[in-house]
Amino acid sequence: MQDIAKKVTLDLAQQKLFVDGREFPWMISEEGPTLGGFGEDEINTVTLTFFAADAEIVPEDCDADSQ
Repeated sequence: MQDIAKKVTLDLAQQKLFVDGREFPWMISEEGPTLGGFGEDEINTVTLTFFAADAEIVPEDCDADSQ
């Protein structure tokens, strides 16, 4: 299994998001993060939109050496 964040903190007083004690460094959309899960047998989820000046999609069948 891939490594997952140990703890996500949404600090509404400071209007900041922390992941494993480190502040999320980029501007988040006005809607803010959506938090889910929180049941005893559920995996907690955090969904958020943040802004990027550029984005790229690498297809699954793309060979990493050919980029």
